[in-house]
Amino acid sequence: MKCTSQPEMGCEQVRQRLFDLFDVVNVMAAHERPGENVYSIKVFKSAVEQLRVARMNTMTRWQTCFTAMVMLVSGSVVVAQQTPTMASAGELFNQSKWTKAAAAYTAITAKEPKNGAAWQNLGECLLQVHKHEEAVAAFEHAITVGFRPVLNQVNVARVYGDAKDCAKAMVELQKMIDSGRGGRMRPMVLSSIEFAQWKDDAEFQTLVEKMAPCRSPEYRQFDFWVGDWDVHAPNGPSVGRNVVTMEQDGCVLVEHWTALNGGQTGTSFNYYDVRDKK
Repeated sequence: MKCTSQPEMGCEQVRQRLFDLFDVVNVMAAHERPGENVYSIKVFKSAVEQLRVARMNTMTRWQTCFTAMVMLVSGSVVVAQQTPTMASAGELFNQSKWTKAAAAYTAITAKEPKNGAAWQNLGECLLQVHKHEEAVAAFEHAITVGFRPVLNQVNVARVYGDAKDCAKAMVELQKMIDSGRGGRMRPMVLSSIEFAQWKDDAEFQTLVEKMAPCRSPEYRQFDFWVGDWDVHAPNGPSVGRNVVTMEQDGCVLVEHWTALNGGQTGTSFNYYDVRDKK
């Protein structure tokens, strides 16, 4: 039978009502006798009432089942919402509860695979408990999602340092230097306890020197200005003294001007701007 339903009534509902009507007709046919129309009507009413009660019982069971399903789904949602937050994981991290913090960040990264901060902190937790392979994987995940790639390159090298793998640590540091961003990470490399074991190693010292900022030629264009200068006016007489020093790892030239009579002083800061290229 093909069913075309009303807009407000589903196809299955129409079909079920037809089946109900057939049931009623069958009941009437089974009890119908000539000249007993009153009895037939009574039977009809009784059959309808029975069907109504049966339908109500069926709906009650369905509603109970539906309610149970809703409760089950709602419970699942609550469980999902109870996964650790960055704040609660951060509290564990700040308290150096590395194992618990690692578990919290693992749950977060499973739910938020692009959460770079969670990957980085997970790597740090794993590093602190000396789970080297897992720590490297976590830091590399942070790099993959674009979260502080230079810093996490150093973190990978720190893991190899903790594992006493000098060769791999040097490779990672060299990658950072080759990227041209080693200068920013030099203070971190020098202060990391994982690299302290190699402070007298020639190869390590060479890499650290390469990380020194402002070493390329464009930064050195004004080096001739460094010194203690006796400043003269164009017509010859001395007008003051200018002391120019190189500071901040050679990235800044600081000018200290003092007029001859001491009535005027001045200071200027001069550096190469990578944005303006001058």
